Amino acid sequence: MRRRSFLAGAAAVPALGTLALAASQSSKRLVVVFANGGWDTSLALDPKLGNPAIEGPEVDQDPDDPEDVDALATIAGIPLVINDRKRPAVTRFFERWGRHTVLVNGIWVGSIAHDPCRWRMLSGRVDGRGPDVTAMAGASLGADLPLGAVDTSGLGLAGPLAASVGRVGARSQLEMLLEPARSPRAASGGPSPAFVARSEERAWMREFLEARDEQGRERFGAKGAVAYDALSEARLRSDRLVAQRDSLVQGLSMGQEPKLSGLVDTVVDLLAADACRAVLVDSGRSWDTHEANVNQHGHYDILFDDLDQLVTGLDIASLLSSTVVVVLSEMARTPKRNGALGKDHWPHTSALLLGGDVRGGRVCGGTDALAESLPMDLSTGALDAAGQLLKYDNLVAGLLTLLDVDPSPWLPGTVPFTGATA
Repeated sequence: MRRRSFLAGAAAVPALGTLALAASQSSKRLVVVFANGGWDTSLALDPKLGNPAIEGPEVDQDPDDPEDVDALATIAGIPLVINDRKRPAVTRFFERWGRHTVLVNGIWVGSIAHDPCRWRMLSGRVDGRGPDVTAMAGASLGADLPLGAVDTSGLGLAGPLAASVGRVGARSQLEMLLEPARSPRAASGGPSPAFVARSEERAWMREFLEARDEQGRERFGAKGAVAYDALSEARLRSDRLVAQRDSLVQGLSMGQEPKLSGLVDTVVDLLAADACRAVLVDSGRSWDTHEANVNQHGHYDILFDDLDQLVTGLDIASLLSSTVVVVLSEMARTPKRNGALGKDHWPHTSALLLGGDVRGGRVCGGTDALAESLPMDLSTGALDAAGQLLKYDNLVAGLLTLLDVDPSPWLPGTVPFTGATA
């Protein structure tokens, strides 16, 4: 259940902008939850129990606890490893939402370094210069909204779409920008910021900027008009953003790091209030378990409890059928543990897709006995020896296609993975 709503009293979105039709409840939306650091898929999502080549969750069982048992279970048509002592939230989540969920296994990342893997999984590119999938989707679906996408994680990639992406910041700095009165006090004890423009001063500045844009268009012609039109559009977005301040800042607390467990209501309200079309959220756990891989059990339990709250909130708000929720990590963990009883980086991973037009209750793709990606038919998700590996760019292109966004301007020539709706 949602804990509280921030929608009451939120200002209506002004009828501004020229790039898209007015937003509606039927417009598609995207939420990406990122498990930063690399999750161990063998603990739940990609079952390998009893495989001597893979040290799965059974190696962490407490022999003195008869209820600490890992078992293979098929829930809503999806094979999983469950342990109701260590990871009960995983079982609960799939019992409630498995019929809406597609589990995608065997995603080939092609790297074992954190940043390159994150760039690939979020943007479909290797260089970190392109926008991530939330930025691309938001720019296309939310051109007339205060923001196209909101990044609460600090892990996103805005690229050339920075003007349409709002970043909450690692310590909720967006609150300072939208509500200066709630900003921390200066070291001197006085208010911070020391200067807040009066309404007439803001009007003067607006008049100056508009006049500058017109002069620029006249001076530089058609080529300059593109840049100055972009500046004008950015100001329109700023107006919409300020008008929606209530639905943005009431869910934030200055000085606290935003993470999924504390942002469920805010994510739902941002989408319900048409403040944006896409949101990127960090799971709030450190999954890079080079030491003590046993900690991943607790990470899974917290993550899937938070996901249950998120999906429940979207369902209550009548948004689940129009919102695609994607849960992924930049990589997985090695089949075997190292000398510190942790696991290192592995370039074959998994993802969860649910909601929207996803046809749930299924698994797409897979890995072999060594936890390496197997080829599949990208159009159906079925394993196919004559198919191809599902790579990071196919996945991102597929997510955009699922949202009715053309991936070709960003990922030209990439075949989208469409198995989630097959």
